[in-house]
Amino acid sequence: GSQALDMDLDLSSVDYTIEIENLQTDVLNNNMVAVKVGDVTENATVNIQGTENIEVRSAKALELMIDNRSVKSGDRVEVDFSSADFREVYGYQFTMELKGLEMTEIVSGAIEMTEGNVGMLSSEVVTVSYHNGTAKTATANESVFTMVFTATEDGQLSEMIEVTSKVTAAEAYLGESLEIRDVVISMRGDITASAEDNLYQNEPNPFKDQTMIRFELAEAGAVVFTVTDVAGKLLKTVNTTGIKGMNILPLDGLETTGVLYYTIESGEFTATRKMIVIR
Repeated sequence: GSQALDMDLDLSSVDYTIEIENLQTDVLNNNMVAVKVGDVTENATVNIQGTENIEVRSAKALELMIDNRSVKSGDRVEVDFSSADFREVYGYQFTMELKGLEMTEIVSGAIEMTEGNVGMLSSEVVTVSYHNGTAKTATANESVFTMVFTATEDGQLSEMIEVTSKVTAAEAYLGESLEIRDVVISMRGDITASAEDNLYQNEPNPFKDQTMIRFELAEAGAVVFTVTDVAGKLLKTVNTTGIKGMNILPLDGLETTGVLYYTIESGEFTATRKMIVIR
């Protein structure tokens, strides 16, 4: 007679290798399952010969800005993330590497963020991801989101937070074409020995409603910004206080078009650059 044999197979320990010498021909005598992971935008191509879905990465970057400051061990540290580049954003992802900080909470800002958007891989490695079917825009002077940390040692935030692609690629997806941009982090008031006086080109330029002006100061102090037309007529004055290192100033409300000039004055430092307003 026949005898039934029950057998349990542990396939997790089986290594199975398929060798394919010619990728241009059909291979029909093998079974396999392919899994597409990390495709936030759901447009990764699954056909090696297809060209219609090839993604083009922009030379620009989505820059997240935070304020640098000193912290003490045991401090509750709230860090606001803002950006002058956050326009028509459908999604973003990045890895955050921490030193001397432990993340405890995430708070929504212009973008709704919850604990579900964060992966705590360890006390030093956090993954962040966000996507939405509707494009989101944030102004430079509002928080995109806020992270709350507990400091486990003394230090400066510029040396304790880093955005990388260690686990999840640091990239964002903008506009209807889902333009891919790298995600980078910058520090306002990143205090270094090499800080010097500098006035940078406004971004974007030309612009319609609002532009951002970056300036660097060798020493903290009062700052006066003036905007004039080509005839020298004064159109706008902004009085503010700059910190040592990098600063960023949002500029809007200019009721004119064409070529304008913006000037910074702080102590003995004076510089002028040209910008263009369009309608």
